[in-house]
Amino acid sequence: MSEKRCLACHSILNGEADCPVCGYPDYIVPNMKPELLDKLQAWAQDHRRSRLESVTVSIYGYSHEMQDGKLSEKSISTVKVCDADALSFDKITWLDQKFAYIDTDEILKLVFVLSRSGGETEKRELPFHAPDLKDFWYIGAKLTEGLGVEFAIGNQETYVTVDGGTLL
Repeated sequence: MSEKRCLACHSILNGEADCPVCGYPDYIVPNMKPELLDKLQAWAQDHRRSRLESVTVSIYGYSHEMQDGKLSEKSISTVKVCDADALSFDKITWLDQKFAYIDTDEILKLVFVLSRSGGETEKRELPFHAPDLKDFWYIGAKLTEGLGVEFAIGNQETYVTVDGGTLL
């Protein structure tokens, strides 16, 4: 028997009446008619969007310049990836901006910022290994179980992923 999951955030339900992560009620019953299940899934999507509508996902973009024969950081900017309510579980949302690739075996870091309504922000640094890609990189994101976010770094064919934690 498969685990029972929340329709809104895909968290595992352990007999709770409401999801402990997002609060969506557990309406699923055995032998439910497909029409009713479709309606419940639409309600779950609305619930998910309402929980995420005030959250924006951004990353830090760094620009560099040569100074005295060495590469040094010139500036840092915040680059919006997407509004969190636009993310889905089954598809990566790619930012339409190119980033220079870094040819290294060292651990790199992706700095991302969650901005919530009321001006609250949270910065997280996520370590990752460079994708095996000698071309421009793109940044993408998708939802994970429990309304978390996973970032993809590379391109649509070749990328690495890094867990960004919860969006709530």
